[in-house]
Amino acid sequence: MLRQPVKKGPAFHGALQSAIIILLEEMRPSIWARLSSEGWPEFLEQWKRYMTQADITVVTESQLPVIVELYNQVFRPPENENYFRRRFQGRYNVLAMLASLDNRPVGFCVGFELKPLVFYTWLLGVHGDFRRKSIGRQLLESQLEWAKNHNYEFARLEILNRHRAMMHLTVLLEYDVVGTRWDSMHTDLLIQFEKPLTNDLR
Repeated sequence: MLRQPVKKGPAFHGALQSAIIILLEEMRPSIWARLSSEGWPEFLEQWKRYMTQADITVVTESQLPVIVELYNQVFRPPENENYFRRRFQGRYNVLAMLASLDNRPVGFCVGFELKPLVFYTWLLGVHGDFRRKSIGRQLLESQLEWAKNHNYEFARLEILNRHRAMMHLTVLLEYDVVGTRWDSMHTDLLIQFEKPLTNDLR
C-alpha cells in the first residue's frame, strides 16, 4: 500500500519544533551529568588530548579566495567569489574567520549583523579530513567572542535538521531553539537557534 505524503503545514512544523526542543533539552542535562560523574579534571585532560588547537584568524577581503576554495571542498554545489560578495552586499560588520593547522586552511566561519544587537552565523565549514577535532567549536566560539566584544546581545544561526553534529555543538554551547522554517532548496527543515551573549539576558 502506498502511503500518502505528509503535508508539512504550520501544524506539522509546530509539532516537530516542540519535539526537537524536548530532545535537545533532554540532551543537555545528560551531558552535564556525565561531566559531573566523571569529574572536571579527568574530562579536561581527555578534552585536551581530543582537541586540536587551531590558529583562528580574521580574514581580510584579499583572502576571500581562500575561503571560497575551502567552501568548495566542504559544500556542493561549488560557488565563486561573486556568490559571497552578493551575500555581503548591504551587510554590516561582515566577519570571516579562518582556522588553520600548520599553515593549512582547514575550516572557516562567516557571519554578519542580522539586525541591531543580533549577530548571525551564515556559514560554518570544516574540511572532511579535519572533523571531530573541535575545529568547528573553536571557530564558533571565536565568532561569539568577537560578537560579544562588539556589543551584540544575541547570536543566531540556522541548521538543517539533517546536520545533527552541528545541532549537538549548539547544545554544548547553550543555544536555545527559537523557531523553524522549511528550506525548499534543501528540502529539509531549518532549526533556528539563538544564544544570549550577556549574563543579564540569560
